[in-house]
Amino acid sequence: MAYLVVRMKGTVNVPYGANYTLENLNLEKKFRATILPENPQSLGMLRKVKDLVAWTSADVQIIRELLEKRGRRPGSKPLSESAHRL
Repeated sequence: MAYLVVRMKGTVNVPYGANYTLENLNLEKKFRATILPENPQSLGMLRKVKDLVAWTSADVQIIRELLEKRGRRPGSKPLSESAHRL
């Protein structure tokens, strides 16, 4: 399984350590999402930034729905149909 993580708070008044962790999670902007593997290292990073993000266990259906509705390639181009077949 995996964690689906969404950054809920902005960039103002974020401590340096938490900001560094968010950058490593590729969550630089508000309302960005990422998928992390369920392991102790990921859980430790999430606990460090628990006040700035929301996360849940994600199954294949949730990930597929997220990619279909909101998935983008670099340059804000939409994903093709073949890109989000899991």
